[in-house]
Amino acid sequence: MELVCSDRLNKNDLDAIKNTYKSPEDITKDHVAALGWMIAKKKLKIKIAISIDEDGFPIDESQGMFHLKVGIMVDEENNMLSFRGSINETEYGWKRNIEEIKVFKN
Repeated sequence: MELVCSDRLNKNDLDAIKNTYKSPEDITKDHVAALGWMIAKKKLKIKIAISIDEDGFPIDESQGMFHLKVGIMVDEENNMLSFRGSINETEYGWKRNIEEIKVFKN
């Protein structure tokens, strides 16, 4: 699995990922700890996207954020479905974020 995330992670999430990376056998049903386990076992790669302005400088969160999503699913018969994007039905999403959604099948 590969994730490209916004650069907005809170301290609790970062601490959980770091702690699970140090001791992956201690994982519980905690979704953040599961991410840490996947990282420790090299089953997950996370990249951080930093939103920039027209001059190439990082922007603050009041100007929007990276918010795209992509998924690819394949079943036992090799049927494929993929999507790109999401719909954020909030005022902030409509006025400030850069978002889209597209769905494809084979």
